[in-house]
Amino acid sequence: MADKNPDAPAIIEEDRIVRYSQPDKMIELKRITALPTLMHWRAEVIRNVSGVEPHPRMLVANRQYYRKHIADDTHLAFVAEYDGVECGCGAVCFTEELPSPNNPTGRCAYLMNIYVRELFRNKGIAHHIITRLVDEARGRGCGKIYLETTSDEGGKCKIVPNARSLFSGASIYRKYLHIAIVPVNQI
Repeated sequence: MADKNPDAPAIIEEDRIVRYSQPDKMIELKRITALPTLMHWRAEVIRNVSGVEPHPRMLVANRQYYRKHIADDTHLAFVAEYDGVECGCGAVCFTEELPSPNNPTGRCAYLMNIYVRELFRNKGIAHHIITRLVDEARGRGCGKIYLETTSDEGGKCKIVPNARSLFSGASIYRKYLHIAIVPVNQI
């Protein structure tokens, strides 16, 4: 039996909280269901990703969406904390499509609102968020997992620059993860 990698994070699971502990840092992911917290993060994502102030009608529509889909468990949202400071978020919504040979269950997951505040980037936080969302999707039997992300003017992913390679080393994820990068001018 091979020794465990000493640099690999220790994972501690509790109800709705997952902690990723590394020697000099602690990343926690907490499931969020409180409407004010969901709306706060949604507005921040819109401001920072789209570069616009969210329109009041959009916020009303988002609030209605959250009320319905948090209640029926077809939308899961998480906030990330780095050493106790909220620093990012991510969500997954679940849908169904016509079952097919490459997705016999027809269950799909759509990863969205993956965002890390600039001060906290390049610390592995987005990786932990996406890993948790993919694990949630796989746990629900999703045969397809979509990650749509915005790009900068050069066509690179704006928020998660290494999105295409995030799971390249893990063949188990390559089977499920479908990535679409959307140009900024299409947002």
